[in-house]
Amino acid sequence: MTEKEKVKNGLLYNPNKDQELITERNSCKDKCYEYNKIQPTKLKARELKIKDIVIGAGSVVNKDILSNFVAVGNPCIVKKQLK
Repeated sequence: MTEKEKVKNGLLYNPNKDQELITERNSCKDKCYEYNKIQPTKLKARELKIKDIVIGAGSVVNKDILSNFVAVGNPCIVKKQLK
């Protein structure tokens, strides 16, 4: 099982062992750098760039998650119920 598969399955993984994860992380760092260089008044450019960085940014949530649950991902998956 690759490190990326471990991530998707919610298992412990080594982020520095998988070249694919390293490449994706570096790509995201570059996109974040580009986002931070966009002028605050350029709202449309900022919106487009953040949508390129964060999967699901700007999408509409159509289901409520109870406050005692932890949910992550896109599509959202409930990971844990808090006591």
